[in-house]
Amino acid sequence: AFLSDTKALDTQILSLALPALIALCAEPVLSIIDTGFVGRLPNAPLCLGGLGAATSVFDFVFRCYNFLCVVLVPLVAEAVVAQKQGNPKEDPAKIVGRVIGLAATLGLFTWLLLNFGSSQALQLAGVSPDSALGGVASAYLRIRAVALPASLVNTVAIGAFRGHLDTSTPLYVILLQTLADVILDAVFVFGVEALNIPAMGVEGAAWSTVASIWISCLSFCVLLSQRGFVDWTAAYSWPLALKELQPLIIGSLSQLVRTLSLQAVLLELTKTVVGLDTTGLAAAAHQVGLRVWFFALFALDSIAVAAQGLVPVAMASAGMEKARWISDRLLRWGGLGGTLSGI
Repeated sequence: AFLSDTKALDTQILSLALPALIALCAEPVLSIIDTGFVGRLPNAPLCLGGLGAATSVFDFVFRCYNFLCVVLVPLVAEAVVAQKQGNPKEDPAKIVGRVIGLAATLGLFTWLLLNFGSSQALQLAGVSPDSALGGVASAYLRIRAVALPASLVNTVAIGAFRGHLDTSTPLYVILLQTLADVILDAVFVFGVEALNIPAMGVEGAAWSTVASIWISCLSFCVLLSQRGFVDWTAAYSWPLALKELQPLIIGSLSQLVRTLSLQAVLLELTKTVVGLDTTGLAAAAHQVGLRVWFFALFALDSIAVAAQGLVPVAMASAGMEKARWISDRLLRWGGLGGTLSGI
């Protein structure tokens, strides 16, 4: 119905964008939660400064793989439409399986790089590995990197559900992840004497985030299997995913350049702030402000999420003209959202 009626289209956009809005905001909320708990530790400026520097490096690395979700959505959406029309060119479950294999491989490789090269990576953010700030940041980054394979698999899982025009299921999983992170932060950051769990400070915040991400990864894998959205045997043939993704990666190079440019600017900004003082106070203030800014930025991406699913579905089922009509409507929604956020 949304292919021919404006009101139905607006309803469909809202049904996709609203759950995505909450889910997208949950990611920066994880960092805000860590910031809130770490900010209550003794020597909070140093702890927050180290957390901020490590998070900036981690965000830069993680955003490099944002294409996994962006390019998977149209692949799955088109395959689902073709399957429903009785003219399947490729099983969407096999596509998802191959991209999950690729994501897990990239995540494992990048985890090892960050584990052994955390000091060199933090130098890009202006943090000396021999400083007190560098010690805090390096410990947090090495622990947080343990979650990279799960984080990238989660990204693919979210893309798979979006390709099926389902943004509600990822929302529930991410809310579970957020709840787990809050509980684990309270336990690991400050400790629980009755349970003989020692206070781990900043490292406890990192382990809390790692555990919550792996919990959400397991949940996504179970849900993908239950819905029949993934063929796990296809994960072993992940090199084929490179060929499938190549045309869309080339087509989305402009977005990739935009993402990397933004992250490079933020990383350079962190480097500048860290250089202002060695106590970590300026970096701590920067960390708090940046997390709030990211919260607003991610919220605006909810319209993009709706576009990633609706446009390829329209192209596959009704042609270019309908896809262009839907794109025009989505642009108006995006302009409205940006204006309201700016106000």
